[in-house]
Amino acid sequence: MFKLESYITPILLSYVAKYVKNFRDEDAQVSLWEGEVSFQNLDLRLEVLEEELNLPVELVSGHIHELSIQVPWTKLMSEPVKIVINTIEFVAKLPDSESKQRRASFQREQRRKSKRESVEQPDQQPKSSAAGSSSSVVNKIINNISLQCHNIILKYVEDDIVVSMNVQTLNFSSAGEDWKPTMVDIHPVSVVMRKLLQVSDLTICLDKRNTAGRIEVCQEPVLYRCTLECRVLRKYNANTVSTTSTTRIGVFTKALDINVSSLQFPMVMRLIKMLLELKPTELEEDPQNPEDQEAVAEGNDGEQSAEPSGQSMFWWAWNLLPSFDNEAPSSSCDAPTGHAFDMGIYAEELNFQLKNSEYFTDQSMGGIKRIRYTPILRISLGGLYYERTQLKECDWANVKAGLSSICMEPLGVYRSEDPVDRNLIHTQEFLDERSFIDKSLFDENYMFADRSWCSYNYEDYVARNTDEYMLFRSPVLAFDIIEYRVPKTSNHPAADGQLRDLGLRIQYRLLSAGITFHFSQSFVQVKNVISDLIRPYDYPGYHSESVKDEAGSGSVPEQENKNADMTIPDLEYLMGLVPTCNYKIELRNLVLQMYPRQQQEAASAMNHHQLTTTVKQSLLPYLQLKISLVEGTMCGPVNPLRLVQLISHLEEKPREVVNACYNCYNFNVKNLTLMILNTTSDGDRAKLLSIPRMQVNWNRLLAPHLWRKNEAALETAEIKSEIITLEFSKRELILAKRLIPLITSFNSSELCDLAHIVAHANAHSDVIKLQSLGTKLSLSYHKYHTHLAAVGSLQGIQTDAVHTKMNARNVILSTSKNANNKWLEVQLQLPLEEANTKQEKMPGTVLCLWLDPFRITTDIYLLQFLNFSDHSGKQKAKEKGL
Repeated sequence: MFKLESYITPILLSYVAKYVKNFRDEDAQVSLWEGEVSFQNLDLRLEVLEEELNLPVELVSGHIHELSIQVPWTKLMSEPVKIVINTIEFVAKLPDSESKQRRASFQREQRRKSKRESVEQPDQQPKSSAAGSSSSVVNKIINNISLQCHNIILKYVEDDIVVSMNVQTLNFSSAGEDWKPTMVDIHPVSVVMRKLLQVSDLTICLDKRNTAGRIEVCQEPVLYRCTLECRVLRKYNANTVSTTSTTRIGVFTKALDINVSSLQFPMVMRLIKMLLELKPTELEEDPQNPEDQEAVAEGNDGEQSAEPSGQSMFWWAWNLLPSFDNEAPSSSCDAPTGHAFDMGIYAEELNFQLKNSEYFTDQSMGGIKRIRYTPILRISLGGLYYERTQLKECDWANVKAGLSSICMEPLGVYRSEDPVDRNLIHTQEFLDERSFIDKSLFDENYMFADRSWCSYNYEDYVARNTDEYMLFRSPVLAFDIIEYRVPKTSNHPAADGQLRDLGLRIQYRLLSAGITFHFSQSFVQVKNVISDLIRPYDYPGYHSESVKDEAGSGSVPEQENKNADMTIPDLEYLMGLVPTCNYKIELRNLVLQMYPRQQQEAASAMNHHQLTTTVKQSLLPYLQLKISLVEGTMCGPVNPLRLVQLISHLEEKPREVVNACYNCYNFNVKNLTLMILNTTSDGDRAKLLSIPRMQVNWNRLLAPHLWRKNEAALETAEIKSEIITLEFSKRELILAKRLIPLITSFNSSELCDLAHIVAHANAHSDVIKLQSLGTKLSLSYHKYHTHLAAVGSLQGIQTDAVHTKMNARNVILSTSKNANNKWLEVQLQLPLEEANTKQEKMPGTVLCLWLDPFRITTDIYLLQFLNFSDHSGKQKAKEKGL
């Protein structure tokens, strides 16, 4: 007769014994049969946790104060088995070489053990109808186990840094289609599992300890009482799980408040750099023992249904059950072959605050050493997400990220009282507050059967994730990276071995809309403070083995005859599969506002930065650069040095081969306008420059030191514009002339004169204006090793003197159409003296000028324009005369 206790009890206790040291399950069986068993003061098996979680750090200690298992024997099909942990503590550190070797040895031993068990398991588990009928019941109980952890403490110690993370409550349970905790049934073959992880009151502290290892003063938490929700979706077919599976992980938080002080800022930078350099331990697959090789050969058939390494939490328990047979439904033909992995992080609101901190002795508290905080900067981000999709078997990886709103404002003494320049960066508030979670695990309208959330083909991905859709999810900023491989069309043995990652393509895309930047005195002050915080930072970095390997393999040994067998067809084939990196940039409605400096930049300590203004910003004019659209592309090879080394030996290089050795930057700008705002006391504006369309191209040669002199241009650039419009009065021209230098440097007297010009403007100050229209402007240059060649041309220009009150216009400068379609052309060649110090013969200086006839007309409006004078300048001259 089948007894459920005989299957459930060993599985639960064996699972505990896997992670706990010196655990004797015999003593706990009787208590568990009664419904509940408790354990106190348990030490964890750290090597097992490190191997299963594949952590980049080393666990020094792990301890559980109390663990209890609650089994509702009378309601097993309606209520889950609960595992409750009260106070679990971990201490971690950076792994050293000894710990890495120990972990690698443990991983090899675990693989040997699992492969031997896979060989022995079919013989040790006879099939029976009773066991087969009961396995589905046991499987449901095991997969619905609920885990509750109270008071999780994790400490990371490195040199003088102490990171403490505390979680008040963690709940892990199974979930239904509505992502609510419930008991679910899982098909034994076509498996779809949903797991829910809820974290409450997550707090992270970052402190600094002294040479004695003690923390003198505890600082405010970096993250305080944050709530997270994690959803895990797992789908696979039990018969094809070794080749095909899908895993999705989503993490969502409603609010994330991060506070960093000036004392914590260098430590945060150090930890971020360490995390970027650290990599999880890569699993080795080659067994070193001949006996293990035989075990692998014998167990190949048994491994077809094994779970991939690193994801064996539930399959470990599944393997303890008796085997059974079921008719599996045919797998979907549209499912990708491989293990698809998707992870997303979503935050409805993220606030980052930077504070200045300094130690002081509080005499009122008995001379206790404390910390005084003053705010510096706050950054508020809304509707942000980060998603990463990977399918290694198809050489596909994709990263997407976005922002729905951003606001950056200085605080405290760095905050301006004028609302004009109060914010450093701001955008419009996003209307659709849930668009950033579209097609994620947190989308209420999401259906897994739709499968529209993922794509493993470049053309299909671009068709699904258009620019408009990306900006729909995150209206302010959207970014994605696509990494894939182009299939080979033919076989060229001489060229296939020349470059690594042959056929690799990496596509970057950056989209932005509606961002306004304020380059003001507050911006300069905050920048100086952050520079002072970064300046004392000196951290050599944690170099992992992979980084060292890359550094050791950075120099590719050159063989003189290695490329001698390559023919021109081989080279053309190689150019078609050169690993390339392409960038696409699209910026919409970009606004840059530049304000005059109101304080002299001083190299003082960061605590001495104070925002003192000579004149209020509301009384001063400022520049505004507005661009409706910027479309740009940047492309270049992934391995530039190796590519140049391949073709540098060729005497005759095809043009397409030379062009492949450039980093190319191409930009198209639409509706660029430059204007002065707040030109009068009434807040008027002056439109100085307008360019409806402009094209900018810039190419830079890769590894110029490997090329022969003047064999190819080091840099080439070209600027083209069909129409350029200038419009200004004499007073507005004077404002622009005085304002532009004040944006980068401080001058108190010039600021006062600038405010004087604005305050004394009247209705007749800007009556006469000059309007100039230039057509087909072209500028280009080529830089070589020895000289620089530049060409500029203009098809025509027309300037009118306009009386704005009388609506009258007189032409004062005009050109006529000519045969060569150019009114002005300038050609210039300049030698580069630094490059020609050792040359016997230097290139000469050449200047060529072509100018067609033009007409200038003296007009009364022009004379009125020229006669306008700056009263502040006259007043200054009088003061000097006195």
